[in-house]
Amino acid sequence: MNVSLRHLRAFAAIARVGSFSAAAKQLHVSQSALSVLIKDLEDDLGVRLLDRTTRNVRVSEVGLAFLPQVQRILEDLEHAIHSIADLRDLKRGVARIAAPQLMSVTLVPSVLAAHRARFPGVETRIVECLMEEVEAKVASGEADLGVGPERAVGPDVETVLLMKLPVMLVCPKRHPLATARRVTWSDVVEQPFISQHGAYRALIDLDLHNWSKELKLKPTHEVTYLTTALALVSSGLGVTASPRHVGKLAASFGLAMRPIVNPKMVRRFCVFLPRGRDLSPAATSLLTCLKDVAREH
Repeated sequence: MNVSLRHLRAFAAIARVGSFSAAAKQLHVSQSALSVLIKDLEDDLGVRLLDRTTRNVRVSEVGLAFLPQVQRILEDLEHAIHSIADLRDLKRGVARIAAPQLMSVTLVPSVLAAHRARFPGVETRIVECLMEEVEAKVASGEADLGVGPERAVGPDVETVLLMKLPVMLVCPKRHPLATARRVTWSDVVEQPFISQHGAYRALIDLDLHNWSKELKLKPTHEVTYLTTALALVSSGLGVTASPRHVGKLAASFGLAMRPIVNPKMVRRFCVFLPRGRDLSPAATSLLTCLKDVAREH
């Protein structure tokens, strides 16, 4: 059986207007081409759908039973087409971004706000996770894309550089270094320093060692989360250092941020994307907003 949508549309149009010539005009085909479509449909089904006379045409009894099903098929198709168009035109959809805790409270909220302003019909969701879990969330499809510090990834995920940010001093606004003409790491290591342990601490130690073997960090406190470090700094227990994107968060604790030189440390942040899998229109628009906001940092 070779029944196609063209056959169904032809039958529905004639049933609606009661005329081959009027239906042909609506469908933008010749009357003879329309007659061929109806003949082929009736031959394939083995029934007569239309009763024809020299003056008019009407739907047969079998055709009347068949017509509601045809109309439902055509309506469902039209709905599906409109649904796809809405997704394509970003009138609706869902996009999910995986991010570690720190980026979930610094960079990502600005991204989601910018996206909602541009595409209010698209829903966006944060998939909060540990830094080590961002790749897995993207690979499994739980998140459409991810963002985080640069790191090696497996074969199911690829990374694209998003931004390079300097590591900056974070200190109370009345701290002497907050108004110093220039801040160096020699100045910083002399202060009570509040560090995050793990990879973050290791990177600072490596950069200091590569610059000068005499520069060594000796933290008075070592914590897991930057928010804890900021709270300790806010209480006057020392200073800390963090990439520039935490500026708003540091300000919410009443703290100042200053560039540090000798050495100037830079941290690289990447977008994590599924390898070999195209992003949906909603996820693509979220990626665009992520890149736009990152450029402002």
